[in-house]
Amino acid sequence: MGQALKKQERIAQNHAFKRQSVLEAARRVVARDGANGLTIRAVAAEAGYTPGAVYSYFDTRDELALELLGQDLSQLAKQMKSKGDMKSLLLTAVSSLQDQDAIGPHAPALMDTQANRTDSESGRLVTGRLIQCLKAISDHMATDGRGSSDTDKDTLVLAAACIGLAAFQKSGRLELLGYSPDDLVAHLLANLMD
Repeated sequence: MGQALKKQERIAQNHAFKRQSVLEAARRVVARDGANGLTIRAVAAEAGYTPGAVYSYFDTRDELALELLGQDLSQLAKQMKSKGDMKSLLLTAVSSLQDQDAIGPHAPALMDTQANRTDSESGRLVTGRLIQCLKAISDHMATDGRGSSDTDKDTLVLAAACIGLAAFQKSGRLELLGYSPDDLVAHLLANLMD
């Protein structure tokens, strides 16, 4: 019985290792080719696997992108929780959302309703990680004495503002309009939270 259990553990460890190597290959593909370059074939070639092998870990390209996004959101939530003030927390979110090596390339997956079905494991993972990020904002609001009956609404407005600011900054339009994320986050906090 002990031999069979050890064999099952080795198989599970091998599966986890190969799945992680597929994810790392996917990150390299996105870094090199952008989010549109993320295909099962490209990831398979990068990882040194066949496309069929990649499909044994991820059913679709969207599932793979959501897994990457879930990992990135988890990292962002940790970073946000470590910030001492609301402005730093929101600027961290804006920076991560536009960063090509972090959430930036996967952000469109947040808007894809097909890929974001909560009945898939990846969809549930992303939803859970997104809730962690939103909780970091609402917890800071409560700590700063800014909590109110509208805390949930305020949290969503701040999160949406971060996404919009990141998009404007990434496109270069924010600078063309003569603003910086610092200026606009300070303005938003002064007006929304007072």
